[in-house]
Parts: sequence; C-alpha cells; structure tokens
Amino acid sequence: MGEIKIPYGEKRLSLKIPDHNLAIVFDPPFAPPIRDLSGEILRALEEPVAGNPFSSKIGRGRKALILIDNFARLTPAQRILLPVLKKLKKVGAKIEI
Repeated sequence: MGEIKIPYGEKRLSLKIPDHNLAIVFDPPFAPPIRDLSGEILRALEEPVAGNPFSSKIGRGRKALILIDNFARLTPAQRILLPVLKKLKKVGAKIEI
C-alpha cells in the first residue's frame, strides 16, 4: 500500500493507495524561498520572459481584475498580492479582487 501526501494549507492530507493502482510517487523538493519576494514580483512584472511590461498595460482609470488562489494552495498569495496592489494603486487603476 502506497501513501501519498498532498499539501493542503499548512498541513498535508494523507491518502493510502493500493499498490496495484499506483504507478509512481514523485515528491520533488521545494525551491529555496526568495529573499525579496516583493522586489522579485515587481521585477518580473516589468521584465517578463515574453510580452510587454505590466506598466504598459495599466494606467489611471483602467480596470484591473485580480484572481488569486485560496489558502489551500502553496502559493503565498497574500505576499504576492500586496506589491501588485501597490503598483496598481500607484498608477490609479480601478481594482477588483
């Protein structure tokens, strides 16, 4: 019997799977935390891998709809959201979450 642990918020859910139903268990290591997360977020917005910078798409009076995941995901949404909101507020965008 194989055991799979699934991240859920601060915890992990444990599931037992019969061996005949289990092909592989892959548990990759986590990358180290980013020291200056706000700075890296702002840099990534202005220097995307492809496409135009974030600032070229936003401006005074423009609408911005933001979708974020919930607490059950590993994404630190609350830490990512703050610099994005500050950037949008600074240029006078209308924000909806």
